[in-house]
Amino acid sequence: MGRRALYQVRDLTKRYRRGNVLANDGITIDIYEGEILGIFGPNGAGKTTFVRQLAGLLRPSSGSILLEGRNIVEVPDLVSKTISTVGQRVPVFRYYRAAEVLLHAGVLRGLPPRIAEKWAKELLERFDLLGQASKRFSRLSGGQQRVLTLLTAFMGEPRGVLLDEPTSNLDPRNRRRVWAFLEEMRRDRGLTVVVTSHILAEAEGYLDRVMFIDRGRVVAMGTPVELKRLVSQRMVVEVRVKEGAAPKAEGSLNRIQGGERKTPLLWVFRPRADELGRLLEVAAALAREGLVEEVKVSSPTMDDVYIHLTERAGSRLEGRR
Repeated sequence: MGRRALYQVRDLTKRYRRGNVLANDGITIDIYEGEILGIFGPNGAGKTTFVRQLAGLLRPSSGSILLEGRNIVEVPDLVSKTISTVGQRVPVFRYYRAAEVLLHAGVLRGLPPRIAEKWAKELLERFDLLGQASKRFSRLSGGQQRVLTLLTAFMGEPRGVLLDEPTSNLDPRNRRRVWAFLEEMRRDRGLTVVVTSHILAEAEGYLDRVMFIDRGRVVAMGTPVELKRLVSQRMVVEVRVKEGAAPKAEGSLNRIQGGERKTPLLWVFRPRADELGRLLEVAAALAREGLVEEVKVSSPTMDDVYIHLTERAGSRLEGRR
């Protein structure tokens, strides 16, 4: 049995009349229940425009967005009943107290006041904000305001959440907390999470799939593992031999293609995928002979994928001119 799609997006296009800007260009994707989908791309790539259309805040120029099989343009209140959205800008909560921000969000989403109070207390406690519960929103730090704003999305029982740059302005500890919380909501509630971000390194361990957008178009889609295969040639293997072992080791190491001797004791390899196994076998054999000090393998990262895809998309665009 296949996965069930929460969203079905087909040939979605958004053109802004002002400036005649094509922000999204023919995007097609199914977004499945219970997955965390990451959307990446350069500034101005069309990520926020895409999310705002999923949220029903922008009307598509063409194409369609189905939510649970129904067109959100034809049923405009469907999104507000099903999906929570948090954008990049902090809403106007200036005169609310911290606890009131969550309480009001819960009541607006249909929670009885007592349940809303209970959920608000639990969320505040989880993110070390319970001591700030009576403080006005305007008196909180920028990071605390951002966390509190994000937590409003989870007051109630949405089927999915749309988060635009959720960890911006957060310190490393709270960034990890947010991602762990999203993973928990996906695992325990089956929540669908769509998130845009520029910070690939912190996100990739939590993402089920990644969509790269550049110049309004989808340039790649897949799991982080699948996308890293696009840059498998960027894997780096460093072999450091022991003092005095170079004369015995160099014959074997010099026969491996894609390598360079950086120092008398250090060889650096950028092997093709079909050569990696042989290189590691040679390194293991040398280690058994007691000749190797260290073998270090650096795998490609999502940052490598990001650079590869945006460079490739840019080259294609230049070629059309």
